[in-house]
Amino acid sequence: MTARDPEIASLLADIRSATADARRVTAETQRDRQAFAREQAETDRARERAARNGDLGPDWQVVQRRIDSGQTTLAAVLDGRDASPEAAALMDRAAHRLVETSVQLRTDPSRSHTEQLAELERTVEQMRATLERLTTRPRPDQTP
Repeated sequence: MTARDPEIASLLADIRSATADARRVTAETQRDRQAFAREQAETDRARERAARNGDLGPDWQVVQRRIDSGQTTLAAVLDGRDASPEAAALMDRAAHRLVETSVQLRTDPSRSHTEQLAELERTVEQMRATLERLTTRPRPDQTP
């Protein structure tokens, strides 16, 4: 044995430990992603049921009927490709709510500008993530 053998053994042990840690973190992240996907799927199903029942208003009911029949997608509604009057009305209301929320965030004296900006950025990121998820998720009739 050389004097370096203990050093090499120690380095190998560190590498093994780091690899095990990385595998644990990867597995945990995967579980979190799967849990989030399940939660989002349930949220989507709840919104779809509410829209079908008319609980979200007549525009949502019409749009959901069109989604169910394959005439449009939620992604098309959200990104403006669906130019139907109902989709346009939904997007107008969403834009108004975003403006109202932005105004509320800016005028809330209990929140710092940094907090307000962070909240607005989180909202925009959630919208972007939802749109991304919707544009990449296959419709039920398109699943392999």
